Amino acid sequence: MVSSCEEGGLISFLREIYFSFFVHKVECAALPSIMNGSIELYTDNTSTRASFSCDNGFTLAGEATVYCQQDGTWSQPPPQCGKRFSSGVFI
Repeated sequence: MVSSCEEGGLISFLREIYFSFFVHKVECAALPSIMNGSIELYTDNTSTRASFSCDNGFTLAGEATVYCQQDGTWSQPPPQCGKRFSSGVFI
């Protein structure tokens, strides 16, 4: 009889083999850091997404989340964090 710990290990091992042979993981270039903000990368066996946020007092201009596409490019350029003034000027 196989213990549940060994069964979990076997399932994990078989999943790794499946993904290494049948699923092509695409990689995109590293994203530049953004001034006055931060980036969090989320990845699984098949995809990667980057979520951007701005420091307090700054506004995000652009997409908050971008995705690594099948062709190895990001879905959008990285956003910027800046200050928006009542005149509409974004710095």
